[in-house]
Amino acid sequence: AEAVRLKPDFSGAFANWGNALSYQAKTKTGEQADHLFTEAGLKYAEAVRLKPDFSAAFSNWGNALSEQAKIKTGEHAKLLFDEARAKFVECERLSPGSGAYNLACLEGVLGRAKEAVDALRRVAESRLLNRTEIANDDDFDGVRKDPEFRAFVESLPSQ
Repeated sequence: AEAVRLKPDFSGAFANWGNALSYQAKTKTGEQADHLFTEAGLKYAEAVRLKPDFSAAFSNWGNALSEQAKIKTGEHAKLLFDEARAKFVECERLSPGSGAYNLACLEGVLGRAKEAVDALRRVAESRLLNRTEIANDDDFDGVRKDPEFRAFVESLPSQ
């Protein structure tokens, strides 16, 4: 808040404030978590209003929405996941490769193996991706048994 007071047009301060609120929200439940996630979203929105090409803010905003969706059910969860996907897609549009891993995680959480693999292929085009990284990420638990997902992971280097 102090950084924003000192420099109200500094998009990075808003994005970092959003990150702090999002991390804090993950330690809460119920209305407290919802309030903090909502506040984080407002900070990310201001960050990208100030700097529309701020891909990291879109990525972090998507992560916050995805985390909030994980504690919801039904239509509310679906809407939050859809919003998160839109943020990751925008991140990816602005900086190819930068939103693909988070998009793959979201698809994995939703049990959509083909979409997760498609996104992971984009990651592999932009940086080294390995089996260990995928094995250690529980967002892919819902798709680990899918034949296409397993074949893709097996095609990656072990480390």
